[in-house]
Amino acid sequence: MSKQTSVDELDPRFFRAAFEHAPDASVLLDGEGRIMAVNRQWQAFARENGGKESAWLGENYLDSCKATPQSPQLDYVAVMLRELLQGRRALLQYEYVCETPDGPRWFLMHGIRFAFENNPAVLLSHIDITQRREAEELAREAASLDPLTGLFNRRSFIEQAARMLSVAEREHRAVAVLFIDLDMFKPINDRLGHRTGDRYLAQVGARFRNAARDSDLLARFGGDEFVVGAFVSEPGESLQLAERLYRALKPPIQVDGESIPLTCSIGIAEYPGHGLSLDALLSLADRAMYRRKAEGGDGFAIADVLARGA
Repeated sequence: MSKQTSVDELDPRFFRAAFEHAPDASVLLDGEGRIMAVNRQWQAFARENGGKESAWLGENYLDSCKATPQSPQLDYVAVMLRELLQGRRALLQYEYVCETPDGPRWFLMHGIRFAFENNPAVLLSHIDITQRREAEELAREAASLDPLTGLFNRRSFIEQAARMLSVAEREHRAVAVLFIDLDMFKPINDRLGHRTGDRYLAQVGARFRNAARDSDLLARFGGDEFVVGAFVSEPGESLQLAERLYRALKPPIQVDGESIPLTCSIGIAEYPGHGLSLDALLSLADRAMYRRKAEGGDGFAIADVLARGA
């Protein structure tokens, strides 16, 4: 059986070759944090992003970062790096975003402490994780959106509307919640089929998105129900928003060669006038919407029940 060799017994030339050709931008620091060596990837990154020709060789790593506008949160990194250099931490890992000429890129800073030629040293690698972060962001976005309309789904609306109400309470602002139900959608869906009905709903979502403001929170709650959350600053502003959404559906929708007319019923409730909780506002807006439906639909109504304790 052949004798196994420990890392400490490896020829330093082997380490230098592995370091030089590593796929990630890496630096070797001495026990004080000075940069003793950089590899090819580090030099390439420095060239591409306006770094020094010397790639900061001989300088203290943290001092070099302070001169770099796209550096991570240095105070936090400095504490971790100091602990690593002093042997009070075995590993350093930190994710950060870096602004580059090609746009933002995400990196994982990975550091380990070891003995190099009988002296304490730290190997820091900056691993490009941009693709992973972008994939995670896409996954989060997919989980938060209704796949049919591209609007927020029920869960995301509830989470974000709750945050909206927290801001409103803290900053003494008003919020309107609008509950929207399409009039006579079921007969259309039954007559034309679910595939056409889905395309119909997708166009409804697009029209609502165009009518709403960028700051408005717009969601499909399910079926043919939609909900909007919006900051309002003037009396009647919620009614103006309801008017825009209502009128957005006035032109008939074209689906599979058919011109399909559509109307909607909208109920409106406001924080803090009608309710103080999201549940109360949704319930009151829903009731106002059904009151409008009972009166023939095709319009909007504002809640008339005060629920300040709710």
